[in-house]
Amino acid sequence: AAAIVGRLLGGAFEGETMRLGRALGGLGIRYVVVLDRLAPAPFSATGHEIDPSVTAAFARQLDLQRIDGINSATSLYVNTEWTSVRAAASEGFDDDRDDVADLASAPLVGTVGVLGGRDTDLRGPVPDGTEIYLAQSPDTGWTLEVDGDRAGRRRSLGWATAFVPSAGGEAALTYDTPLWRQAALLVQVFALVIAFGVWTRRRPVPAGSAVPIVEPDGIWFCPGGSGPEGVAEAGLELINVGSVPATAVVAGIRNGSGPDPLETQETVGVGERLLVPLANLVPDSAWMGAVVEVQRGEMLVEQTYVGPQAVAGDSIGVDRAPCHSRTSTEWIVASGATRTGIEFGEQMTLLVLNPFLDDAVLDIVFDADVGVDSVSGVVVPARRVVAVDITAEVTIAGRVSAVIDVVTGRVAVSRVQLVQSETRSGLAVTPASAELAPVWFLPVVHRGERNDTVTVVNPSRTEAAEVDLEIVADGDVQYDPVLLTIRPGRAVQVPLADETRLEGVESMSIVARSLTGLPIAVMNESSLPLGDGRVTNTSATVGADSAATRWVAPIENDDGGIVIYNPSPTGIARVTVSSFVDGELRLVADVEIAPRRRAVIDSADAVAADDERPVVVVEASEPVVVGRELRDVSLHVQTVAAISGAEPVPLD
Repeated sequence: AAAIVGRLLGGAFEGETMRLGRALGGLGIRYVVVLDRLAPAPFSATGHEIDPSVTAAFARQLDLQRIDGINSATSLYVNTEWTSVRAAASEGFDDDRDDVADLASAPLVGTVGVLGGRDTDLRGPVPDGTEIYLAQSPDTGWTLEVDGDRAGRRRSLGWATAFVPSAGGEAALTYDTPLWRQAALLVQVFALVIAFGVWTRRRPVPAGSAVPIVEPDGIWFCPGGSGPEGVAEAGLELINVGSVPATAVVAGIRNGSGPDPLETQETVGVGERLLVPLANLVPDSAWMGAVVEVQRGEMLVEQTYVGPQAVAGDSIGVDRAPCHSRTSTEWIVASGATRTGIEFGEQMTLLVLNPFLDDAVLDIVFDADVGVDSVSGVVVPARRVVAVDITAEVTIAGRVSAVIDVVTGRVAVSRVQLVQSETRSGLAVTPASAELAPVWFLPVVHRGERNDTVTVVNPSRTEAAEVDLEIVADGDVQYDPVLLTIRPGRAVQVPLADETRLEGVESMSIVARSLTGLPIAVMNESSLPLGDGRVTNTSATVGADSAATRWVAPIENDDGGIVIYNPSPTGIARVTVSSFVDGELRLVADVEIAPRRRAVIDSADAVAADDERPVVVVEASEPVVVGRELRDVSLHVQTVAAISGAEPVPLD
């Protein structure tokens, strides 16, 4: 068992799971204690600082709740997914689970603790039609008799024991323990402590990426939006990008007090998409989010939005954005606006999702064209969504950026930007960035009919940032970069309409490169004057800080398409584009992309059949970056795709 605990802890410290409690629960572990010294205070005055990677690993777990105030030498976590060490379960309760680690995505359900007593003589009734799970390694010393009949036994979860009685009744679980075996059990308990100590010293915190990453049996964190009467009515879309039918549990998370949110289990066929209205899971809540746990297969999860009613009765517009594939202790929102007058009609809100069992506390620092401001001690209760009204915190700002420092806990953040004026209207819901990086790629940038603005934030408190905005346009013409100097803690905006040397270039991509390697954050915001029969005219994206050899992109078979960029300075990228048809991938295009160039593929050319909502897969010989643009009369989305089945590679 010591080796199993060490393996499970190692996976948690390496970022492989956010459900450590479920796996430890299969071992009968109800509490986890982290010690920084050999004895509790005040009996041992000297301690060793706990590695921050250990604290971060436990903070990432959705099923471990920290209990404060026990002792200054200890950190105590309660396992909310604990399974009794002696539990009655339905027949075949552990089917398709060959290891306790499998419980992270396929937990044991419906178990009931049975048999009481002391030491090795445990007795009590067991229900009819059940098996008895014993969280002990297989050992012929344990026997179970029900109404005097000895029960059969088998191995469970790769290490434990399951007894299979022929019927229910009064049961006796006994163990014949020789003295040497009692000593061995004591050594095993001590070995668990030693194994834990070894892991806490050597496991690092995993590196992250700002790009959504699809992982088998992954977890998605969706800050969500408003209810049906709010400014951004939210829904979810589950998109199966794997090779087998995928199953996920969607758990709603509410704002404030009210009825408990519901959860639903959904199965999605290969290459198919399923819409889940969030209001069905979170009744009577102004704001709502969700956590989506994929229990089988590979899913991308995106959020859909419908804006409020305009004066004429139509919706201001719709939007969509990917959920986050991770939580973080720091978030950056590069841009927003809060001018509420009739001329501008701007409202900015930050949605903060806390999916964990402990409260989170935030400090937020704002940099705006009207000055610098901050708000401290924002509490996000456990398993809640909180909407921070930036319009009330930083008034009449034409540009405001926010750096969110999570003092306690981990969260996921999105920005909701609403515009409703005489000349502009639209809804743009944009995931905040959990990463800073020296190089960013903005896949879809417009100049001309649309008026795009690129914002670059320098979060450093001490160093100025020198940044080039490199223009990646189609054709043979090369353009000099836009040169920026950004003071510490400030942001700079670049309206592309002001760059007259780009006259005639209507569509491009941009690489934002920090010349000294200082990490930065970026955002591109796009708007279109009212007219042309369009309802919505705003969108925004934070771009990508990573490349990969495989991407997935759900698109709409209308006006729009995908952009593929080769960031290599020397190598040619050979790229194939496929789409799902009847559960299988079919090749629709292949292209070679020269170093630091891009290819643009229209939506109509990226599908293999008459599918209005296809799922596209891009595979490349070298790491590339993939973005997408979706356009129709009520939708304009420009954002990166998601990495699937490949490791992210930082841009350089």
